[in-house]
Amino acid sequence: MESVILRVHSVVDIITNSSSEIYVEATEHTVKNVKELVDNLFALTGSQLKCDDVFDIKLKNTNASDDDEDESESYEGEYPEVDLVVTPKEGVTSEESKVASKILSSLTSIFSIESAYNG
Repeated sequence: MESVILRVHSVVDIITNSSSEIYVEATEHTVKNVKELVDNLFALTGSQLKCDDVFDIKLKNTNASDDDEDESESYEGEYPEVDLVVTPKEGVTSEESKVASKILSSLTSIFSIESAYNG
């Protein structure tokens, strides 16, 4: 008997129901991991700086109104589209910090992220 080996890349590879949907969004876990990444990059260069010394990192729900207190949780009838927003701390004015914050803010966009609500 001949065997066929299927290498499973991820759980998505084994879902065959066409109505299945996978959602990817930035969460507090994303913020934690970005901070850890930056902390380790600083340490790699021998710096004693930490992410929180240089950057402010927050989540912004693009579906939330300006009146919503907790933007990461507030939405009505729509699946939230949450962006990662990284900005240099007040007083940090180097061009490198601006470029780095732009790159860090775009980390979630390096993947194809789509959301849909079928309710």
